[in-house]
Amino acid sequence: MVSLILSILLALFFIALSYALGKRCISFFSLYPSSSSSLFSPYESFFFSTVLGVGLFGFLLFFLGLFYLFTLSFFVLLFSSLSILLYKDLISFFPNAVSALRAFFPQKNSSLVRICFFFLSLFVISNFFFSLTPEIQWDSLVYHLTQTKQYASHQGIVELSYDYHTYMPKQF
Repeated sequence: MVSLILSILLALFFIALSYALGKRCISFFSLYPSSSSSLFSPYESFFFSTVLGVGLFGFLLFFLGLFYLFTLSFFVLLFSSLSILLYKDLISFFPNAVSALRAFFPQKNSSLVRICFFFLSLFVISNFFFSLTPEIQWDSLVYHLTQTKQYASHQGIVELSYDYHTYMPKQF
């Protein structure tokens, strides 16, 4: 139970760090005007920043794998230094997440909208809990998790000649 709670907290930390990285990247390159502009709503910029941060982390992990830097100490150093550099954006994650989620809750809508929202919420929550269950499918156990185990044991992306899927990174 404790490992489950720690996994959920680590996932929340990763999403918050992804949001902070994406937000900082957007503001650095001035991809859209300031937050006072009405061009983007706050929840659009929240979700776009989070998705951009997840994509940047995917590319970062790919390049770290190419340079054989898959070590626990390097990840702790990387995430702690990013947390220190992006602490203002990390602090703003939770208020922005709450306001973005409030935009999706139906307030004075018809019963059809409420029923659709209920089933959508049920779908999202059930997928979240199903993602926490152990893997039992043959394909995932034999191929996908074995690749990850080999990458972790070699501390980087290595050639696995018996599996052609290892030449295709997941983010591409």
